[in-house]
Amino acid sequence: PPRWALLGALLIVLRIGVSSYWMNSYWGGCIAATGGALALGALPRMRRAPGWRTALTMAAGLAILANSRPVEGAFFGLAIAVMLLRGVALRRIVLPLALFLGLTGIFIGYYFARVTGKPWVAPYVLYRNSMTIAPHFVWQKPTAEPLYNNSVMRLFYVHREMANYLEARQSPLADLARKIGVYWRFYLGPLLTIPLLALWRERRARPLLLMAAIFALSLVGQVWHNAHYAAPATGLAILIVMLGMRRLRLWRRPFGLYVVRCLPTACAAMLLVQVVAGAEERSWRWPPPGNVERARVLRQLTASGGKHLVLVRYARAHDPGYEWVYNGADIDGSPVVWARELDRGGNVELLRYFAGRQVWLVEPDLPSPVLVPYRDAAPRPMPFVQLGAPGIAVLRDARDIGRRLREHGGDTPRSCDAWNFSFTAVTGVEGPEVLNGCFPGNDRAVPVSFEHWFEWLRMQR
Repeated sequence: PPRWALLGALLIVLRIGVSSYWMNSYWGGCIAATGGALALGALPRMRRAPGWRTALTMAAGLAILANSRPVEGAFFGLAIAVMLLRGVALRRIVLPLALFLGLTGIFIGYYFARVTGKPWVAPYVLYRNSMTIAPHFVWQKPTAEPLYNNSVMRLFYVHREMANYLEARQSPLADLARKIGVYWRFYLGPLLTIPLLALWRERRARPLLLMAAIFALSLVGQVWHNAHYAAPATGLAILIVMLGMRRLRLWRRPFGLYVVRCLPTACAAMLLVQVVAGAEERSWRWPPPGNVERARVLRQLTASGGKHLVLVRYARAHDPGYEWVYNGADIDGSPVVWARELDRGGNVELLRYFAGRQVWLVEPDLPSPVLVPYRDAAPRPMPFVQLGAPGIAVLRDARDIGRRLREHGGDTPRSCDAWNFSFTAVTGVEGPEVLNGCFPGNDRAVPVSFEHWFEWLRMQR
């Protein structure tokens, strides 16, 4: 009946609503979900009455996937192709698909060339090759470590991502279980798993389950498992659930009917409970507190009018996954620009570039981050980065640093902590942790020569 069809539609809206935080975030899951829904929706129409209009709709969906999640989109397209090979007149769909997707390929190549200089190198690939060590797929090998100009970035790429990569390679079964758990919780959860139990007698669901299995192959080999990776199959997941609900409705009447009627209400109740009770910081169910705090600060600056530059100062034990520094594509034209606080020279250069803006400091790791005028903030040395780090002019020339340190403190042997103190006074950058092999034995107060300390300094990362 129409009223229960409306409740089924409500179920879909609630699922998308619960997922909206991640699916519509910077990661772009909503775009890929839209492309997958277009391609999937065109599939049965293509099988019934293939034609140009339907083929162009499918091609548009595949083009969106190629520009949003190309790897997962390719597997989703493969799953659709397997279904099309079953009794469809290919000559009526190949030409429109080839024409539209060919134009899409030309556009993508032009875009790549404008960003990376090469039409066959995607911006994401260039970024991974330039900034990261851990590969994206478990069968790939790590690359050489690049130079990083701030400690948070190095901590993220060298330690966190590499730990994820090694864990995925060394414990594949445990990693597979984690992947299944992430995608199951996001797209189904306990409530929407109930209709799946009735699918074993639903013959119409078998092609869809085959498509889901083909698509799942794109997720198994990846090191990471974020919910938006599976966004192309959002419509497929909803469709499978709806078929399960139709079958469940006929099971042991009226019990199955009552279960189906209760599911939308239960989904709405769960959403309400999550909103009222709040959520854990690492849950997908609601924005984590850090995102709310940044949004609050951004609203405050936007409401005040004018243009602003916010320098972000992280604590020593900052979680590198808790990021505040990201901007729109038109950085110079943005009313609020976010930047990491670096060394003294780098900060002066940044303030000179953005002259005319109000400059603020914010420390996200405080219990209640607040904006402080940068001129009134207490100075803090930049956390140590490797000598020669790009963009840090004061660390560019190791020989110049050595000369200035000798002028500042002479050649008399001192403790590693004392040499680090001179290094900070000269450069404005903290010295590295001296427990990392700087002094002989267990006495950190033992004097060491300048040559010994400086050679150790050059080895630190």
